[in-house]
Amino acid sequence: VSVAAYQALRHAVGDWTPAGVAGLRLGEWTALYAGGVLSFAEALRVLAARGRFMQEACEEQPGGMVSVIGLGPAELEQVCAATGVQIANRNSPEQTVLSGPQAGIQEADQLARSLGAKRTVILKVAGAYHSKLMASAAVKLERLLAGMPLQAPTVPVVSNVTGQPHAGVDAIRRAMVQQVTAPVQWLGTVQWFQASGVREYVECGPGNVLAGLIKRIDNQAVTH
Repeated sequence: VSVAAYQALRHAVGDWTPAGVAGLRLGEWTALYAGGVLSFAEALRVLAARGRFMQEACEEQPGGMVSVIGLGPAELEQVCAATGVQIANRNSPEQTVLSGPQAGIQEADQLARSLGAKRTVILKVAGAYHSKLMASAAVKLERLLAGMPLQAPTVPVVSNVTGQPHAGVDAIRRAMVQQVTAPVQWLGTVQWFQASGVREYVECGPGNVLAGLIKRIDNQAVTH
């Protein structure tokens, strides 16, 4: 759906090149496609396998995720240390998602609220994405990507893992494997665009979640 929206945008505006592209979690693969790194068919092949690998990891080690709003970095680290969960998404200065074993998520939810979180929401997901519980999926994805031809990006593609543009084909392979178990740095991603002078963003897809997060990070941003 995001690719269809992106292609419709390019058709509508004609000769246009974005200053850079980025996506959240699975959406980073859409961004890599938009950046000329791999074909649509190759992206589908990767995502079909990635989804299978992650589902297998979910079945091996059940887990969950909880969204925490309004808790500072020190308190979040305290929650992680006490409950055995990990930071999975740094979505905005206010919102962080934690991931880990199911029992740990329940404990993290309660502890975060006791430490002053404005709100917590246990997410309806199949497993502990972007945590060490996805390690087996990362190993399988690494094997798949090792034999897949990739091209250097035609525009900056900002990495979920680093919040900085991918440095080249080898770096993309490494980062996209790491992305399965590492925190998603969406906050850092938008801050990189800010520092690069970008103030206008187009979210290509069926909703406006990312546009909302962008506005929370940069209140001067214009989003479409």
